[in-house]
Amino acid sequence: MNSSPFKLVNFLVSMVAGWFVLAFLHSAAVSLFTGAWSALMPRFKDIAFFRDGRGAAIDVAIVLVFFVGGNLAWHLACAR
Repeated sequence: MNSSPFKLVNFLVSMVAGWFVLAFLHSAAVSLFTGAWSALMPRFKDIAFFRDGRGAAIDVAIVLVFFVGGNLAWHLACAR
């Protein structure tokens, strides 16, 4: 695999965009299971801006699991 330099700005933009997508998907899933579609956008804003501590904690845990799993898979792929 080719080595590419780490670009902090690209990383931060990707993390912020990914956080908002994850928060929206999380709020859409909750709205799907509860049937409260009118609360989709307020729930999204609460999760995205850390006002809903439980929802944000779930999303942070998801990000950490994918970060650790992705890095482990990357290092295993580079070792081959």
